[in-house]
Amino acid sequence: MNGCYISWFYHKFTIYKKNKDVIIEVCDDGKGISKVKLDALNFQFESQIYDKDVSGDDGAIGLANINKRIKLFYGSDYSIKMDSELGKYTKVIMRIAILESVGDINV
Repeated sequence: MNGCYISWFYHKFTIYKKNKDVIIEVCDDGKGISKVKLDALNFQFESQIYDKDVSGDDGAIGLANINKRIKLFYGSDYSIKMDSELGKYTKVIMRIAILESVGDINV
């Protein structure tokens, strides 16, 4: 099914400022991710060396794409991280810089 759909899972979106960054967290109460896979995914996000066997077809490829765009736009200090506990939740954490506007230019 394409487009928007309604899920019975709980989703929590949190956005807050931390120093000169914006933190965006998306959390669900789904099946979670094993520690081994979570560590591998976070390594991929940090190193930008992606392995389809780790990412699989369950959405991590889309997260890898978002991570690449964050790093290209904001620099190597910014990225996606994930936190999860198997059987309890998964949280995606995005850290981006706050851009200040000077006239029509973001700096």
